[in-house]
Amino acid sequence: MLGFAELLGGCTDQTTRRSYTTCIGKSVMEAAAIIRQLLQLSRPENTCLQTVDLREIVQESLVMLKFKVRECEADLDTKLPADPVLIKADPAQIKQVIFNLAINALHAMEMVAAPRLEIEVGRGDGLGLLAVTDNGMGIAPEIVGRIFDPFFTTKSPDRGSGLGLSVCLGIVRQHDGAITVASEPGKGARFVATFPLAAEPMLQPAPERAVVEALPAGRAAGPARSWRVLVVEDEEGVRALLRELLVMRFNCHVDTVGNGAVALDHATTGQYDLIVSDIRMPEMSGTEFYRQLREIRPELAGRFVFVTGHAGERELEETISRWNVPVVKKPFSMARLADVCQPFLTGPLAA
Repeated sequence: MLGFAELLGGCTDQTTRRSYTTCIGKSVMEAAAIIRQLLQLSRPENTCLQTVDLREIVQESLVMLKFKVRECEADLDTKLPADPVLIKADPAQIKQVIFNLAINALHAMEMVAAPRLEIEVGRGDGLGLLAVTDNGMGIAPEIVGRIFDPFFTTKSPDRGSGLGLSVCLGIVRQHDGAITVASEPGKGARFVATFPLAAEPMLQPAPERAVVEALPAGRAAGPARSWRVLVVEDEEGVRALLRELLVMRFNCHVDTVGNGAVALDHATTGQYDLIVSDIRMPEMSGTEFYRQLREIRPELAGRFVFVTGHAGERELEETISRWNVPVVKKPFSMARLADVCQPFLTGPLAA
């Protein structure tokens, strides 16, 4: 990232600049994925549970996996039942389990003449079942009991960190599920994850949807510079980035401050349509700022978005969840920030 950033500073050709920014963006997301895995291993995040069809999660995951399967020249066989398999789950985390198990299976089949990957969904005894089976080299009996240990791996350092199966185990347990493995050397391996089935949802008539005229990207939903936003962020670079993204997308006026104490002064006397705040800051955190804002300006506390790389303790994350305040996790794209902020910047303007 540093190298491409330096090249970007001295480059004037727009096509080359775009290629540099693409490389920087890809590197950021790769680094973020590694950090999320480490956080998931050390202290799993709160899950965002909803009733989902395990079949649909597998089908969505296969869209991302098909390229890797083709690259490995493996045959892919999916077995999905005709009826839904409903579980209470965080779809993103279940997809991560599928990705990790499938990639492990593909690595195990690299020396096999006719590699075959099977992904199966089923149900039974009140459980939803997800099975990933390969015909690879299998797992030696003496290490089967260690494969879910953090950082344990039989791969070379450039092929794996030993986190994949540990993360799978953590996610499955978070969902009150279990994961098992059956394998013999030279005869492949079969991983089975089970999850409690969810109750069948009651059918309700679909609510009438209001017709909203789409706003062109880069234009405000009202008179130019009418929207007022307060950005609270202690890191100067992120503060500047948030300001530029909001101005570019909504053509609004943005005030920026470096901590919650200064932000509270601004919010007490000023009028804002939206407050975008970091959580972990010196002097006064974003959460303490929000607590005090709820007392003195409850109507403004209802127009609040948190931006954070990591909220902190589980109790704090649960509190934020109860507040029902939107959270944008770093690193974020312009589109993600705009999606979360736009509902607050399409209503009545601040006085």
